[in-house]
Amino acid sequence: MRSLLVTILALTAISTSVLAQAPDSLSFQGFLTDSLGNPIDSTGVSITFTLYKNGVGVWTEMQTVDVEDGVFNVLLGKVTDLSTLAFDQPMDLGIKLDGEASEISPRTPLAAAAYAKALPGLYTFYRVTANRKSYNVVGGAANNFVGAGVTGATISGGGGIVFATPVANSVLGTFGTVGGGLSNTASGTQSTVGGGERNTASGNSATVGGGALNTASGFRATVGGGSDNTASGPRATVPGGRGNRAEGSYSFAAGRKAKAAHDNTFVWNDNSGGDTLSSTADDQFLIRARGGVGIGTNAPMSQLEVNDGYVTVTNKGSGAILLHLNTDRGWVFRQHGTGADTKLELAGIGAGANKSFIITTLGNVGIGTTSPSQKLHVNGSVLANNVSVPSDRRLKRNILPISNSLHTVSRLSGVYYEWRTDEYPDRSFEDGRHIGFIAQDVEGVVPEAVTVGPDGTYSMRYQEIIPILVEAIKEQQQTIDEQRGVIARLDDRLTALEAAGTN
Repeated sequence: MRSLLVTILALTAISTSVLAQAPDSLSFQGFLTDSLGNPIDSTGVSITFTLYKNGVGVWTEMQTVDVEDGVFNVLLGKVTDLSTLAFDQPMDLGIKLDGEASEISPRTPLAAAAYAKALPGLYTFYRVTANRKSYNVVGGAANNFVGAGVTGATISGGGGIVFATPVANSVLGTFGTVGGGLSNTASGTQSTVGGGERNTASGNSATVGGGALNTASGFRATVGGGSDNTASGPRATVPGGRGNRAEGSYSFAAGRKAKAAHDNTFVWNDNSGGDTLSSTADDQFLIRARGGVGIGTNAPMSQLEVNDGYVTVTNKGSGAILLHLNTDRGWVFRQHGTGADTKLELAGIGAGANKSFIITTLGNVGIGTTSPSQKLHVNGSVLANNVSVPSDRRLKRNILPISNSLHTVSRLSGVYYEWRTDEYPDRSFEDGRHIGFIAQDVEGVVPEAVTVGPDGTYSMRYQEIIPILVEAIKEQQQTIDEQRGVIARLDDRLTALEAAGTN
């Protein structure tokens, strides 16, 4: 029976980027000799490779190689996937040639690449479950761990032993993350704990930024930091503080011992008394600040003070709310009508007061009018830096070219005019001469540019005329180009005739 020796020439990790299609491999080069040290030349040599942790085989594969002058090259992992193997402790490589009773001795320790020395304690392993395939990345202390069946987990660092007590970080939810700290757990799917200590993100897609003893158990809930805070409602938020509870959906609790127990509630509590401020119904916005709430001032003299405007609110009856800005002017919020005709009006009062601002139940907004017929109806001038109109091809259908546009333009008549400001004062028309069209005249030529309001008043969509003008210019230019061609040809003929007459 042959006695063989193997000399390791190179052992290099090769990382691929396509998950579950081309697994990570180790490039291995060996030198094979017989018992007398003579290099072997042979083809089709079967070699079994085995990786051991603490003497226990954890991975094996057989490959057939060609040996030339004693040298052979293989990619370990070509047959049996290496990516599921956690390189989290020292390993040895065993080599056994086909037909030999035992492995070549001694086994070869796997050495770290030079740059891997910068990442002590960091290891990855690939895991495949019924529906997911991904790497788990574990760094930090040796007692940090990823739960069984979890894929795509990340532990960046932290963990260890403090005063003889284990303080490991753990990820128990698929695609969960723990950034660092001590005794932190990300148990929800796609949950995150940034750091701190003894924090738990148990809700799916939940986040705890840091602090201590914080819990985000609601779906997509967030605790920013602080201590002893809980966000248990779906999409609930506690930014920090201490002892806060955000229990309702979309709820928010901040300060100390604030409790947003209902959906869509905002609760902020101060630290003056130590007792809890809790919501009592959905959709509440609660603030307890014994020092007062100041807007425009850092020294409020009451529970609410708004500086630079002297704002006070009083109930004027009949559904109207009067908001005073100073002693002689203010604004009135008033409800008009009932049912489908209900409107909310904001009207100025006092010296120099002007027209109302109206919002209807249909979502129409009127400025300078009490009966807006469009989503925005303005009686008066509008100043804007830029106005955009939707024009995406994906929003349109039955798209047809505009034809005979020059003829259409020739039927339009621009006019000078003045508004009847004295007869229609409520429309806030501007004085002086203006230029435009008469809508009734345009209706017979370009009906798409004319609208009629509920009161029978005609209006123009001037932007509808622009494409017709563009196409008319193009038609006119085509005619000009054709005429230029005719003139050029006639000019050439005239030049030729003159030359012939001269000769």
